[in-house]
Amino acid sequence: MEAGLCKEALSSPKVAFKNLVREDLPNVMADPLQIQQVLANLITNAVQAMPDGGTVTVDANAEKECIVMTVADTGTGIPPEVMASMFKPFFTTKHVGTGLGLSIVQRLVRGHGGLCEVSSEPGKGAVFTVRLPAEKRKS
Repeated sequence: MEAGLCKEALSSPKVAFKNLVREDLPNVMADPLQIQQVLANLITNAVQAMPDGGTVTVDANAEKECIVMTVADTGTGIPPEVMASMFKPFFTTKHVGTGLGLSIVQRLVRGHGGLCEVSSEPGKGAVFTVRLPAEKRKS
């Protein structure tokens, strides 16, 4: 998904957006456009999971030798049977879409030596956590 689509999704008057990303994070050795695509896909999915509105929260912190980014929503949540297949190419529960968004997220994150995980409780939203190796700071 392109950043423009993400911006359009966030323009919904029913969706609040919280940016809790810290300014003083170490650099990540990653392609910025690919990480932008990861975040755009996750944010767009979060907005789409809240048809009646809600809040999308993006956070990023340093943790040991990695950067941990989270995209959380207050949407419908993800049923356990969907979570088992959601990163597979062409899997979708939507009427519109290719089912490639989360498989692309997984491929890009793994390509940077990272990990993408999801936790969810039906009816209470979902949290996608992306861990990427941080650049080592010079002492």
